[in-house]
Amino acid sequence: MGARAAEKEVGEFTSGCAGLLVWLAEVGQRLDGVRESREGREAILRELEERRGDLDLANKLAAPLRKIGALQPLEASLASCNFRWDQVAA
Repeated sequence: MGARAAEKEVGEFTSGCAGLLVWLAEVGQRLDGVRESREGREAILRELEERRGDLDLANKLAAPLRKIGALQPLEASLASCNFRWDQVAA
């Protein structure tokens, strides 16, 4: 992977992961507000299914970046995305 391609993928990863983290924080708060509402929980679960591709893309982009050492400063962001996803989806 060339430097320009790596830079582009780092930017795409960073943008996608940051957006996902913001959305997951929002969903976590909304989920706390609908714990007693089956319909509310189901609506959030549907949203999670629709956004699963965003998490998959972040993990997919991470693999080649990790191989060339470009992911090291971003590992915490990826770990946070995966951790928060698991918390909200549980």
